[in-house]
Amino acid sequence: MDWKSSGDLFAAPPNESDFVFVNGLRFAAPYSFDFVCHVKKRQEGKNIVELFTTEFPNRPRCYYENAYQQGLLRAEKATPANNGSLKRKKSATTDEKNEEDDEKQHPAAPTETTETKTETTAKTAFEQRVTTPKVRPLTSLKAGERLRHALHRHEPPCLADPVVVIKVTQNMVAVCKPATTPVHPTGQYRKNTVLGLLASQRPDLGRLNPVHRLDKNVSGLLLLARNPETANALREEVQSRLVRKKYLAVVSTAVIKNDGPSSDSRGSIFETFQGNNVVTVCNAIKYDARAHIASCAPCETATQDGFKTAETKFALVAVSADVAKRSSVGKEGPVIQISERLPLNTALVLCEPVTGRTHQIRVHLQVLGFPIANDVKYGGLGTGDSARIEGQLKTCRELTIGDGIGKKTSSDCCPETSHAPVETINNPESPLCPHCPMVAHGARDFGDGEKNENGKDEKDEPGGSAQTRAEDLERLYLHCSRYDGPAWSFQAPNPVWVPSDVVVDLDRERG
Repeated sequence: MDWKSSGDLFAAPPNESDFVFVNGLRFAAPYSFDFVCHVKKRQEGKNIVELFTTEFPNRPRCYYENAYQQGLLRAEKATPANNGSLKRKKSATTDEKNEEDDEKQHPAAPTETTETKTETTAKTAFEQRVTTPKVRPLTSLKAGERLRHALHRHEPPCLADPVVVIKVTQNMVAVCKPATTPVHPTGQYRKNTVLGLLASQRPDLGRLNPVHRLDKNVSGLLLLARNPETANALREEVQSRLVRKKYLAVVSTAVIKNDGPSSDSRGSIFETFQGNNVVTVCNAIKYDARAHIASCAPCETATQDGFKTAETKFALVAVSADVAKRSSVGKEGPVIQISERLPLNTALVLCEPVTGRTHQIRVHLQVLGFPIANDVKYGGLGTGDSARIEGQLKTCRELTIGDGIGKKTSSDCCPETSHAPVETINNPESPLCPHCPMVAHGARDFGDGEKNENGKDEKDEPGGSAQTRAEDLERLYLHCSRYDGPAWSFQAPNPVWVPSDVVVDLDRERG
């Protein structure tokens, strides 16, 4: 959608005091923020409240209605499409004229470029705009109009695992990204990202540009360029398939039946990984950005319905002891390690994606019949980590700001439930914020069957809920281990879920 958030993390980095650690979680203290976006052609004709309610369903319609009337949600003049047409400059939507009239009584924050805005501007907007303005009629938007939302942002929490700097060169930085932390600002995340943490903790590294993607719940090696020239060169190497990428995954070997998972091994995992112990999956992939899920074509074709070519190589490294006991492992074929510390009915697999499609490894393992063990979205059975996640979701529901008395929000139309706090953070409440005094958005487990105002499960709605979910706190059993370029190589340490009784050889040649 080409939405852009105002503010530059490296020009105005977060302070280390902006982060609070509670019960294994890292929270960003709530802050004022100026969000900027532009109306797309497909959105033309909607009014600003309709657009934000549809595109950003994490807040209720009543919030956007109030924010619009207070001047915190507003439209600005469209940028001329022909480099300064006088006719275009003179024209304005009815909403823009209302804005101009309202400006005389309630002046807005100064207009600046998206890249130079900071959260200070949003705070000023609150102070200047929150009065009692006249009722402002809603009008239809036109493509190209700039929309601004001065809001109080409550970022979702991440696991408290740190971003570890592996190596620094003149042009590159290699880090080990922790699971559940996004790489860059996206959606509700800004400070609580890899770039936000590095801007705060390692200003000596300068401005950093990610070279490749890692899903939020995936851990491991992340390469960052220290200048635009290096970033472009590295991306070209990746796109030209001159870089070898190696990942580790723990996959499920349990048979999934209608009445639940069976304790019997698939058995076929040894039949699948036979000969030289290499399996290649070449099913084409299509990613649905709205639903956040990938699907595979039944074959390699990429000419139908937006599917793109994809190829991933897999090698079996080790199996859990219970799987080995029920199979003929070691009797013939390649030598497979047996681990006493892998979870029941699982195996450790080495993955090498030749192409770089979104969720490629995850969906190709599903096609292979051995999904990542805790990747429920692609057929995994979950893990025994539910007690930890349940406790952390409880923390998200209870963590408050201010004096810790569990005060409700100042907005009467959508009050928050009061909770006894487990920790307090000194931070002022902001007007109309439906999340105050909560530090996080709260928490929701999709097993509770809650419905939204349309009578649908939140999990089925595009964009879902802004509240923290169990899947947001899950360390996916997928780890980026190594990248080898034409003249460079970087490797990340193994994650905690790779058992110590297994030797992982990333250097072995595979077909």
